[in-house]
Amino acid sequence: MLKVAVITPTIDRAEFLPDAIASVPHDDSVEIEHVMIHDGSDAFVSSVQERFPHVRVLRGEDRGAGAAVTRGLQSAAADFYIELNSDDRLVPGCFARLAERVRARPDVLIWTGGTRVFMTGNDGREVELRRLQSASDTALTLPNVLDDLPLVHARFFHRSVFDRIGYFSPQFEQCSDREFMIRAVMAGIPEAPLDHMVSEFRVHEGSQTTRSTRGRVPAYMAEHCRVADSWLARRDLPPGRRRSFANWRARELLRLLCYQLMAGSLPQAAKTFGVETFKHPTWPLRALTIVAAMRRRARTSEPS
Repeated sequence: MLKVAVITPTIDRAEFLPDAIASVPHDDSVEIEHVMIHDGSDAFVSSVQERFPHVRVLRGEDRGAGAAVTRGLQSAAADFYIELNSDDRLVPGCFARLAERVRARPDVLIWTGGTRVFMTGNDGREVELRRLQSASDTALTLPNVLDDLPLVHARFFHRSVFDRIGYFSPQFEQCSDREFMIRAVMAGIPEAPLDHMVSEFRVHEGSQTTRSTRGRVPAYMAEHCRVADSWLARRDLPPGRRRSFANWRARELLRLLCYQLMAGSLPQAAKTFGVETFKHPTWPLRALTIVAAMRRRARTSEPS
């Protein structure tokens, strides 16, 4: 029987956790282990264990979501793994579809499904903001991973993936999911579309990843530039890939400057522009590729 491990990192403010836990599908053809890694109080852990005895709860080390997910991955023995954030949901039928596809294609190590991005309005009704469902929109390609959602929460990973490329890097805590998926692309991990919705991604003010950035500069922007630098420093990087990372770095640098200006950090923006232009004089020209990247981020699929 196929075994799937669901890994959920949490903090004390995980107000949507019951909804996330309740969304985990149950299917007689799949053995499911749900592991929660909690960075927070003992009281919260005890309350979760009392309410949801089928969830195995581990204490985190307060080193962020990436480290928590890594601990969960290392603690579970399964065939495939998926991350379920405490404010997101899984979709009914996704485990059954995974079991069906794995039987037909045992060579595939990453199965990618669709995701629905939504928020709850003031009237309590859910509003769909975006849907990524088509194979072209969700495929494990470098353009998709660099400029759109990395979709860690909509992909099932075979256990051998972590043996090949490692776990989430503590060096890039603010963008550990994107950095991990970049490594998966560059390693050529076999991936295929699941042709089924897998997750629902909730947008809300308390989110660690989607909350409003108005008035502040997201920490992941600078990390994106560092990720690009780490690849550009490799001498064995093919010319086409080198161009892709250089262009992405320029786009993210432009976004960083925009955030700095919107936050009112004019001296910091001027310093960023001056330093980067001195080191990389052509970066503004490369940043023009942001038009195509914005189109990718605006894509949405029609509900099936």
